Amino acid sequence: MSIVSNPAPLAVCSGHHEIVWAVAFHRAPDGRPLLATTGWDGSVRLWDPATGSCLWAAEFPSPALSVFSVAMDGGLLATGSADGRTSVWDLATGDQLYATSGEPPVLSVAWGAGLLATGGADCHVRFKDRATGAVLRELTGHTGPVWSLAFAGDTLLASGGADATVRVWDVPGGECRRELTGHRFTVQSVACHTLPDGTVLLASGSADTTGRVWNVSTGELLHTITRHTGWLRTVAFTTLPDGTTLLATTSDDHTAVVWRVDTMTEVAVFEHPSGVNGVAFGSLGDGRPILATGCTDRQAYVWSLWRRQYR
Repeated sequence: MSIVSNPAPLAVCSGHHEIVWAVAFHRAPDGRPLLATTGWDGSVRLWDPATGSCLWAAEFPSPALSVFSVAMDGGLLATGSADGRTSVWDLATGDQLYATSGEPPVLSVAWGAGLLATGGADCHVRFKDRATGAVLRELTGHTGPVWSLAFAGDTLLASGGADATVRVWDVPGGECRRELTGHRFTVQSVACHTLPDGTVLLASGSADTTGRVWNVSTGELLHTITRHTGWLRTVAFTTLPDGTTLLATTSDDHTAVVWRVDTMTEVAVFEHPSGVNGVAFGSLGDGRPILATGCTDRQAYVWSLWRRQYR
């Protein structure tokens, strides 16, 4: 494996009028790779990550409405926004299938276990029916807004909150299995990943500028990342075809950093013109791995992880 630092981006996605806050990858039913972005301009956009061309865009009624989160699954795209709306869209057409309202700002969304999970500014996690958006269960325990959610299989959900904690929930029963502490300020992002040996890892990123990697089953803190000099905004995992597991972290310090998880060594740095808010791993149609980032400069960037792309 040969990974390069500080290359030129493979594609630049331009079209948002304000900060790009969240990014997500998914494959369409026909196998095409898709990149979704949301921003403070109140829009959600779908892109071809290979070219940076916009496939469709949808805007919310208020031009000042921030869309905080995005997730894709099974031909559906979900967003959470500042007006308390959870919206679900058809990936193929860009049509809005439904929207729920009447909640506090929806800061995080995640698909998993046949559910749509949302995290709110009221400190609650909600499980919703993926077909209708009806609330099935509310989970309480956080004492600050819930900024991030990540499923670990069908049985566990991780949440990160402004109370500086990470909580791991039992999905079928709704109980909090574990509370992970150690961050000093808001936990902005969480991500879960299952290794080939069955070990489930959880990464967290915080306003205290640090990232942490935990063993979900035991609660053991495995690694602390202190490389960033600004708010650590987002974290994401992937496993490459050769079995190498990578972790990406992004920060207000203008960088996205990729780490090799087995050694926690830094293997790539992607410099940006301003703070980096969102990150997601994906792959092109031919399987080549890529990384997408959402930036305060109103653009999303797509980066190749393979050196041969830059020779």
